Amino acid sequence: MTSDEYNRVDDMVDRVARHYDGKEDGSEDTEPSPENRTEDVKQIGGSTGAATQLALSAATIVTGVVDHTAFTATTTILETDTITTAAADHYNGRIIIFTSGTLQNQATDITDYALNGGRGRFTYTAVTSGPADDVTFVIV
Repeated sequence: MTSDEYNRVDDMVDRVARHYDGKEDGSEDTEPSPENRTEDVKQIGGSTGAATQLALSAATIVTGVVDHTAFTATTTILETDTITTAAADHYNGRIIIFTSGTLQNQATDITDYALNGGRGRFTYTAVTSGPADDVTFVIV
């Protein structure tokens, strides 16, 4: 786990702990306006441990944006400048889920990953079309 990933998990755990213990400054909760409302989940299925596990697993989700600067994505390969992990095969076996564009909600498995010219290059099982430039995705 990288230090950034550790810090995200640590922040989530701290927020969950503060919610259980009350506000850090001892003040009373007030109802925020709908646009400023955040929800902290104390339990899932009656289990506080499940809420913590959900926070930990959510911290492993990686976000990315398709980049056509040096390579135009195909139905089986894309590049991104938002994911630049140097370790070859680092994401192999994980799942890409497209979150925008015509591929929104399509999911596919990653079969190869490499850093190519400073951009992460992902090879995956074919989807219905090549993702457009600036399409967003998550890796789970």
